[in-house]
Amino acid sequence: MFLGLLISLLLACVAPGALSSSPADNLLVLTVATEETDGFRRFQRSAQCFNYKVKVLGHGEEWRGDGQKVRLLKTALEQYVDNEDLVILFTESYDTVFASGAAELLKKFKQTKSKVVFTAEAVAYPERRLEPKYPAVREGKRFLGSTAFIGYASQLHKLVAEWDGADESSDQLFYTKIFLDPVKREKINITLDHRCRLFQNFHGSEGDVVLKFENGRVRARNLVYDTLPVLINGNGPSKVRCPPYSADEATVYTHYLSCTVLFSQELHHQKRVEKFLQMHSSEYNNVKYVGPEEASNFAEARNAGIDICRQNPECEYYFSIDVQVVLKNTSVLLSLIEQNKSIIAPMVSRIEDLWSNFWGAVSSDGFYARSEDYRDIVQRQRV
Repeated sequence: MFLGLLISLLLACVAPGALSSSPADNLLVLTVATEETDGFRRFQRSAQCFNYKVKVLGHGEEWRGDGQKVRLLKTALEQYVDNEDLVILFTESYDTVFASGAAELLKKFKQTKSKVVFTAEAVAYPERRLEPKYPAVREGKRFLGSTAFIGYASQLHKLVAEWDGADESSDQLFYTKIFLDPVKREKINITLDHRCRLFQNFHGSEGDVVLKFENGRVRARNLVYDTLPVLINGNGPSKVRCPPYSADEATVYTHYLSCTVLFSQELHHQKRVEKFLQMHSSEYNNVKYVGPEEASNFAEARNAGIDICRQNPECEYYFSIDVQVVLKNTSVLLSLIEQNKSIIAPMVSRIEDLWSNFWGAVSSDGFYARSEDYRDIVQRQRV
């Protein structure tokens, strides 16, 4: 849901002057990543952009559950237990990016006057029955989140010292029970980032954040608390639905691979598709046509096209286009390949119209909503 926001934040990293900040020597970032996903690589790029020192835990391990993160952290902290000055940030990596450097993160952490600071969320998870046990707060989010927390190495060692749970256990429930124990909370000196000064989680807070553009850079700004979080986490469920297509719209889906897959669900298009195949099928290595008598739905057709590419060792690139889109640049495939990206999705708009396939914002139910800067984006005044 928040992929566009995360990518925008990454673009901010490469703005002039963004690479000039130096890393703090007494800050170490720990994260768990059992495999290298696109999300993890995005996290790594943002960390490198702001000169964070990152140590990855669990690489190559089989993923068993969230408790695995606590086990790996407990083991990793053994070598730092006597380092009183070292500050450690433990964070998710698959859906997280940095929005600023270590100097700002450390400054905001030390201003809390606490030894350990957890991200705060709007919803008590994973057990809502524990909600009444949380301390009341004057302002801000009340409940503990485990996607990110920062603290001194010695205090974090105390935090996880009692862990003996299974890898399949809930890490968030483990940390929640410690926080809700007044004695342990005071002993370790734990607080929550109630006003999202350090961390911004999107679960339950989708409408709180906008992008702030200034001097060629962009930051995520929390409008509720007027803060600029340093670490952005797109956690929680994402509900993205495709808009419905009317019956009279053209529904031929063409997938260009080492072969071409044509999917048509409309009988009145059948003659046109067959004529196209007669004229042009010889220009492709292989052609598969799925007609109205076989067609099921759009999602299954798209998946079938991707499956054909997956099953062909010679298929290096996969290109998908709906019939509503007209390409006028004959070099578009070459241009896309030259970008050297894992996935590229375009913003397509109608000439002299404010319609586009770009979702400026997402509503509370996960569907399309128009953002305040939608007009500027669609008219290419803001990129």
